[in-house]
Amino acid sequence: MNTAAKSKFYDYFLLVMFIAMLFILLFFVATGTAWNLILPDTAFLWIAVLVAFLATVAGAVFLYSLVHYMQLPTLRSLIIMFLGVNVVILAFLFLVTHPSALDSAYAGRERNRTIVSALGFLLTPGVLAGSIFGGREVTRRNRNPVILWGALLQPLFSASLLLTEDAMFSVTTPTGGLVGLTLIGWILTIVVGSTASVSLIRYAIEWIATKDRIIMASTLALVLWIYSFIIYSVLEDPLQVAELMWIGGIIAGFLMLCGGMIFTAIIEPHRGLEVLVDTRTAELNMAKRESDLYLTMWTHKMGNFLQAILAYLEILRDESLTEEGYQRATETAMTLTKEITVFNRQVATLSEIKSSKKKKLVPYRLKSALEKARATSRQMLPTAKFRIMIDEPRDEILVMADGKLDIAFTNLFTNEILSREGQIDIFVTPVESDSNVRIQIKSNGSKPTGLELEQLMTDVVPNVNTLNLNLFNIRLLLKRYNGSIQYRMDEDSEKNVYTIILKNGKSN
Repeated sequence: MNTAAKSKFYDYFLLVMFIAMLFILLFFVATGTAWNLILPDTAFLWIAVLVAFLATVAGAVFLYSLVHYMQLPTLRSLIIMFLGVNVVILAFLFLVTHPSALDSAYAGRERNRTIVSALGFLLTPGVLAGSIFGGREVTRRNRNPVILWGALLQPLFSASLLLTEDAMFSVTTPTGGLVGLTLIGWILTIVVGSTASVSLIRYAIEWIATKDRIIMASTLALVLWIYSFIIYSVLEDPLQVAELMWIGGIIAGFLMLCGGMIFTAIIEPHRGLEVLVDTRTAELNMAKRESDLYLTMWTHKMGNFLQAILAYLEILRDESLTEEGYQRATETAMTLTKEITVFNRQVATLSEIKSSKKKKLVPYRLKSALEKARATSRQMLPTAKFRIMIDEPRDEILVMADGKLDIAFTNLFTNEILSREGQIDIFVTPVESDSNVRIQIKSNGSKPTGLELEQLMTDVVPNVNTLNLNLFNIRLLLKRYNGSIQYRMDEDSEKNVYTIILKNGKSN
């Protein structure tokens, strides 16, 4: 069996394992066995066995996630690693507080249900963060919050639930089930259920797009955990067989994660390394193409400038040059000087963007960047006919950027102004939302070509003949700011409409 076939075999094995475990769990519910009552001693024996198994599987998930994290450091591996170690802690707390543990001083239904709520507090932010940020590389900025949550806050919260004199809060009444949920219980049910559903959709979409085995295992695990959540929500008595079923669903989910980690980090460790090598190779090739482009571009431009200067000097040497001819030559020289100035500014800007690639982003005032861009455009193009009108909102808008944000707007403004002769009117309208800021820029400049839009909105490295440094610099800056840009032609007004999307600085 070749490598590709083996890899598919492991994926199919995980899928078969998922179907088998889900069938077993659903069988007990479908036959009604899940709602039967069992004796306290029997219940405690089964729960002790299941909790020990859960702790073992969760510990294995922690270990294999650590191995995978060392191979390919991503936030998803780090999050799963802390999920594993915290579930080991919660499994012990669940066992000693269960009502069937008659010899335990901590046994009690309210405290035990509160411990289960802590499990929800653990899994909910974990799976949601994994679905949103999981694929990102680990940096100090995103690693520290995960470590703070997984190594300090969650263990302390779990321990506090056990050590308080009474249950910290009540999630259910003796009635049990959905009818017996308290206000806090309902809030937890709605929050956990909705968060899990959103996370499942995000995981499924990412799995379809990437075919990544860890994402596949996380998706299937989340399905099993949602099953456990539903069973737990309708459970009326902790001595029902359904109590064992929802614990079994949690175990089944961690078995999926464990299988995914074993196949990826232990049996096929080269897959993670291949991803890393492919990523770094793509970055190296991109850097090489950019370097060749800059060198060719500089040589090409400087050659044109020198050729024009020599031609101008030849004109000045001509003694038969009339006053009118001399004036034309002077205007040519001024135009050439202006072009050289603009080009030098573009190259200097490109160098600044490249040198600041690793610098930290901060909340930056959008108004300052827009006003500076408007002033710079007027300074660069004093003879051009244009107006830049900025719709200023009532509240101050902050975006995640740095002191070079104005360059992106300046480049877009000047590109529109230089696109055609005549009066150019540019309207800027920022709109703030909870997570993003959308800056709409409407202009009556010429419609950009397909090549220009490609330079502005894709990662394709242009060649020297089609390069537009203004647009290329905008793209580099937006990539650094984790932003994006959209374009459309307003058919009614026949105006260009650009929408720049940046992260809201108030939400970070």
